Amino acid sequence: AWAQNSLGVLYYNGQGLPQNFSQAHTWYKRAAIQGNIYAQNNLGWMYQQGEFVDKNPLIALMWYDQAVKNGMDDAREARDSIEAGLGFVERIALKGMIKLCIDNNFQDCVD
Repeated sequence: AWAQNSLGVLYYNGQGLPQNFSQAHTWYKRAAIQGNIYAQNNLGWMYQQGEFVDKNPLIALMWYDQAVKNGMDDAREARDSIEAGLGFVERIALKGMIKLCIDNNFQDCVD
């Protein structure tokens, strides 16, 4: 998973490879599913900013939350700032989405 995230970083930044957000997303997601906290944080950033993917704060929050739960304190501020802007119904929907994604090992969850 570490190497997959590193490959994602190379594609994201265009270091030694042509910059390609699609490939960065693919490699980040592969690493994130395996529990790589850096890839989870990177996906959170992509969804928060809308880079290559549609901007989606709920999916960003889900990935940031996974990174925090797996030990990345640096993702906490981003997660908390998004969460602070959610209403009650959005928070309930988010909890259900996260549970569904985890139960299905993030397969067919978000792209």
